[in-house]
Amino acid sequence: MKSKIKIFSTLLLLAGALQAAQNGTCAPCSELNSESFSDLASAELADNSISFAVQESTISSKDMVFLENGDIQIVRTEFDLFNGIRLEDETIAEEPYSGSLELPEVDPEEVSKGEEEEIQFEGSKGGGAVPGNLKALALEYFKKNIGKIGNKKYIAIIDFSKHSSKARFFIMKVEDESVIALHTSHGSGSDPDGDGYATLFSNVEESKKSSLGFYLTGDVYTGKHGKSMRLHGLSSTNSNALSRAVVIHEANYVREADVQAGRSWGCPAVAPEKIGQVIKLLKGGALIYAGLSGK
Repeated sequence: MKSKIKIFSTLLLLAGALQAAQNGTCAPCSELNSESFSDLASAELADNSISFAVQESTISSKDMVFLENGDIQIVRTEFDLFNGIRLEDETIAEEPYSGSLELPEVDPEEVSKGEEEEIQFEGSKGGGAVPGNLKALALEYFKKNIGKIGNKKYIAIIDFSKHSSKARFFIMKVEDESVIALHTSHGSGSDPDGDGYATLFSNVEESKKSSLGFYLTGDVYTGKHGKSMRLHGLSSTNSNALSRAVVIHEANYVREADVQAGRSWGCPAVAPEKIGQVIKLLKGGALIYAGLSGK
């Protein structure tokens, strides 16, 4: 199946962050940490960000709608229907988070070391290659904020343009840009018709929608879905991720196969056999970017 979704690419995320901030719908990144992260929507990087976005995507302002509550809606004009197996949706809510909103202190000794020896990474030009526009944005943000990022070995990128039957959760080694590509879910509120495409993104409590933006990985814990890892939203489009209990966890409705993943309540869930791998590589304050490649 070749996806032919015409959407506003990563540029939409930047515009969405500005729009949401103007609407006052979400907390500023500075509330997460006294030393706030630099946002790619800032004027000094806007031109570069736009050029990254347009290199690989057809971009049109008519493909995006800003809703009054700050949500972002993607208008699909072309898409291929998926006729394969569709897995069941999430039925259990993650435990609410009531702790500190501050970014956790990172112990350098706890950051992943040596785990990649048992994991087969592909070359940057291999079949699991990260979309170039999303990789450029993620690396730009990483370099600008490297002093505040605990785990400097890996970056994760999620391409919510892709159908949920596709591997779209990329973990990339910063050193050589080799990657592994995994399957992941999106929120049921992001895909109300259940066709496997995410078209709505939100920062609102109880929306059951996925959020676009930059994240930093936080505490690892055992919750209702087993071993899980908290996420700190660094963008105005995902700043409520921690309080919304948007976390990485395992789920039986995600498989490493060509099947349509079930829908979560907003979490980027992964297959049960992959949760250990994901946590090992991304624990300790790794950067995750959830965006739209337009492919």
